[in-house]
Amino acid sequence: MLEALKRCPEAVISREAWDEYKPTSRRVMDILKELKTTISITSIDEAYLDITDLVNSYTEAFYLAKYIQKKIREREKITCSIGIGPTLKIAKIGSDYHKPEGITVVTPKRIRDFLYDQKLTNIPDRKSVV
Repeated sequence: MLEALKRCPEAVISREAWDEYKPTSRRVMDILKELKTTISITSIDEAYLDITDLVNSYTEAFYLAKYIQKKIREREKITCSIGIGPTLKIAKIGSDYHKPEGITVVTPKRIRDFLYDQKLTNIPDRKSVV
């Protein structure tokens, strides 16, 4: 929701919309919990999954992400973006890279090139990076 307001500051969020957003978020998080892996829910519309025990490669991780997107789209009629990477920060930057319904895979070998192409404002906690 905060990202939407950043991108469209003139948007007006009604109480009714917010009241629907919360249960939708809970249902999406329940879909993620079905994967039976470690999940860290960091906000109403953001979560991190540790899928190292579910997949053996970045290719498998990509197909798992496609599956997650499909489940969310089928059940909730909404889209989501997913970032896959060797660290939480890389995954976060990746999830913002191809919105509104992209999947970005950043392998360890691609980190340098991927970050080189990013605007500094795309990097979370950039104060600690600069």
